[in-house]
Amino acid sequence: MRHLFTTAILCVSMWPTTNAQLIINGSFESDGTPSLSGWEWTCNEPGLQNSAAPGSGSWSATKDPGHAKGCFPSYIYQRLPDAENGTVITLSGWVRCGEEEPCIGGILSSGRVHNGVFELDNSVSSQLPTWEFVSISNPVQNEEGDTAIVVLSGGFIGGPIAPSQSFFDGITLSVALGVEHVEPAEGPLFRLSPDGRSVAVQATSEERIQLHDALGKLHFEGKGSGVGWRTIPLPDAATWLLVTVEGGATRRSQRLVLPK
Repeated sequence: MRHLFTTAILCVSMWPTTNAQLIINGSFESDGTPSLSGWEWTCNEPGLQNSAAPGSGSWSATKDPGHAKGCFPSYIYQRLPDAENGTVITLSGWVRCGEEEPCIGGILSSGRVHNGVFELDNSVSSQLPTWEFVSISNPVQNEEGDTAIVVLSGGFIGGPIAPSQSFFDGITLSVALGVEHVEPAEGPLFRLSPDGRSVAVQATSEERIQLHDALGKLHFEGKGSGVGWRTIPLPDAATWLLVTVEGGATRRSQRLVLPK
């Protein structure tokens, strides 16, 4: 079972922090010719189309959805063997559906693979027939034997329909600066309000509280409360926050997944 809550240590990662160093061949071409170099896949080999996203060269990759009565999961993926456990990574790129309906959508996700078994984290998708730029952030959460991966998918079907393929281009990966390394945490650090609009953080008046989002943006910083819990309003846009309490030589942090 994966840890829902994780502890963060703000440190300098040894993993590269520029997009070009993290993804190989995100535009699916080499010197103007179509290429799948750097990528692996499951089920049928991805297609390569002379139809590119804005600013992404001349070619794009396509993938059919997986099918319950055929082959699944149907992925294009790239391993990240040097990704440090707990690093918050942001996967971005252009996706679109084919022109024919129905289409499940082009999906970007990250996760892990172990002996051919895939486990994915949160994903982002688009069902538009025109190119749309999407982005998703997840922490690397590997266990022993896992390798971190990024995944491009056309989805999954179980019925007698034949959805169109999904298109992918301009795939990049970046590291969220400022919230780079996480470890398992122990014990509750906060209480989410019933309406999901605020969080009560357990911290004394001698401790400092910080709330960072998945991109490392600081949403709150302040002292704890003399009564032991401080109530803090939550931002509307974030999907999850890293709640950190620091005082003296100790630092406690946990990830708060916000209700949709």
